[in-house]
Amino acid sequence: MSPKRIGIFGGSFDPIHVGHLMLAQAALERFELDRVFFMPAKLSPFKQKLTMTKATTRYHMVELAVADNPGFRVSDLELNRPEPSYTIDTIRILKDQYPGVKIFFIAGADAVMELEGWMTFEELLREVTFLAAYRPSHTRAQLETEVLRLNTQYEADIRLIDFPDVDVSSSYIRETIMRGGSGKYLVPEAVLDYINQEGVYRDHQRDR
Repeated sequence: MSPKRIGIFGGSFDPIHVGHLMLAQAALERFELDRVFFMPAKLSPFKQKLTMTKATTRYHMVELAVADNPGFRVSDLELNRPEPSYTIDTIRILKDQYPGVKIFFIAGADAVMELEGWMTFEELLREVTFLAAYRPSHTRAQLETEVLRLNTQYEADIRLIDFPDVDVSSSYIRETIMRGGSGKYLVPEAVLDYINQEGVYRDHQRDR
């Protein structure tokens, strides 16, 4: 049966960590989604000057992370498109693939605060429901004020996920592992095993 309510969770996932998974599960349950698609980006338009781990490596780490959750899927949709990836293009493709589907886009506070800088953001606001998660980068009051403004000004449908601030970042995890730390409890065990076995976050794994 084709899903009627899907969540889209995009990002570098370099690496995917427990905060990502907790947020996706909260969205799945609280908004009664049929499934959540994790979409690793080939190259985010906002990160074009950063070094990123190989796309195939990041994709496989997400595969390992979501393998035991029937509500989660990993998609290579953005990895197979020319870079950089723009969210509106992804949404158009998904709506063609799943006619009548309602799409919920999971995003952190930092992304919502910068939403008006996204390509064709007004069309994006018409096409999807945003699920905004609190993040330590902004206070709850700042996020709530911005969501109210965007919803009013653009007749958008941005909803807040009552989700605790989980101050874990992929960059912190990379730095921890590069310094010789274990990364234990920061990423799923299967992902950590893969990182250790394959030497991810050594120089040869970085391709930009």
